[in-house]
Amino acid sequence: MRLADRPFPACLLVFVLCLWGGCSEHQDQYTPDGRLILTYWEKWTGFEAQAMQQIVDDYNQSQQKVYVKMLNVSQIDQKLLLAAAGGNPPDIAGLWSHTINIYAEKS
Repeated sequence: MRLADRPFPACLLVFVLCLWGGCSEHQDQYTPDGRLILTYWEKWTGFEAQAMQQIVDDYNQSQQKVYVKMLNVSQIDQKLLLAAAGGNPPDIAGLWSHTINIYAEKS
């Protein structure tokens, strides 16, 4: 079974790669209560985006040191490549499973 056929390990891989790639020289941002803000780009819209937002909200409520800011991004494949090339990628990106190999090869 290929990695792309197993969504959870594929998503975990993307999460780790994005966190690793997110350790660049940009200045960290914090919430008023001192939590580190992580930017999360998500490809989904509609009910799927609402479901992901609920997951992010639940995560944020359970954390004291990290706050995830989710942004819905259309054409995420192209925008992520441009953001990475420009040195300002998001900390986390929700990608389609068939595009993960593009980013794995570049890391």
